[in-house]
Amino acid sequence: MNQNLSTSLLHTGENNLLLIITWLIGHILTLESQNFNLIKENQRITQEFEIYRARHPKRVGVKHGKAYELKQLNED
Repeated sequence: MNQNLSTSLLHTGENNLLLIITWLIGHILTLESQNFNLIKENQRITQEFEIYRARHPKRVGVKHGKAYELKQLNED
């Protein structure tokens, strides 16, 4: 009887481990999917920001009521 009880507990432990492993694998897959979606969203936002920056160059200030930009020095 004692041997059957220990064998039964062993199988219960194995089943619990399988459930935990299965849950962990599912959780990893969910996190990988979320990570992929966040990477794609970050790429989209970065691209939108680059378009915004191209349309709105850096302004230095206002002179006589008009915004002016820094002129780049060409180093030849």
